Amino acid sequence: MGKSVLRATFAVLLNPLMLSPLVAQARQAILQLPSPDGCHAVGTRMVVLRDVSRNRDLLVTFWYPSQRGPVVAPYMDEKTAAAIAADWNLQPNFADRIRTNARLGAPIENGGLFPLILLEHGSGVVPAIYTVLAEGLASHGFVVAATNHPPDSLIAVFPDGHEVRSQPYWPLNADRRTQGIAIGRFAEDVLVADVRFVLDKVEEMSSRDAFWHGHIDMLKIGIVGHSMGGTTAALATKEERRISAGMVNRTSRPIASALKRFSCQNEQFAQA
Repeated sequence: MGKSVLRATFAVLLNPLMLSPLVAQARQAILQLPSPDGCHAVGTRMVVLRDVSRNRDLLVTFWYPSQRGPVVAPYMDEKTAAAIAADWNLQPNFADRIRTNARLGAPIENGGLFPLILLEHGSGVVPAIYTVLAEGLASHGFVVAATNHPPDSLIAVFPDGHEVRSQPYWPLNADRRTQGIAIGRFAEDVLVADVRFVLDKVEEMSSRDAFWHGHIDMLKIGIVGHSMGGTTAALATKEERRISAGMVNRTSRPIASALKRFSCQNEQFAQA
């Protein structure tokens, strides 16, 4: 259900880009994503985190309060866009005409520590789908870390060009109860383990990495999840002591409306 609602919402937003190729070319439709309403500019960067113990590589996209930068971040890479287009029946080059607000690789804003929000995607999509939410949170003074969790995501495209596609992690011919048990085990054994690993690496980056040093408040960590990501968020909030707040959503609308409760001073975390 979560994915179907997200797909429908996304289709409405991209309606100008779902025209026939000739009409779309004539109109040169451009979709500017909504401007974040916080008081911070937004930067973004992607890193690859390698978990040697599990022989697992994870793509993590960060959005964060930033200084002004000259390069507008692309909505998503070409291979990811092609996979989304094929799965959602969009024009192959739809992402080329979507304009984000974040600046690629912009320096992080000076002064103070920023709380961390982990953003967990639903099954069969990619973190870029939640760009509006991530930019909004970053504009309100949060560092947002969105992990791509293969094979639950539609596709993960790594900087060296190799990709990991979605594939079932449950027995296809089994009854629903057996499938549900397998999905729950995957969430516990893989997705929550990913969350723990990312937290470990972010903590390490915050103390040692020149870019992040002194900018992430590891005592103020929240997690937001949609659909299967909601399951991840719920389990991680229960089991991981470092996470002090969690938000679980079956649709994307409550997440978006929740942004209006955040202030540029991060009052909810400041009072925790």
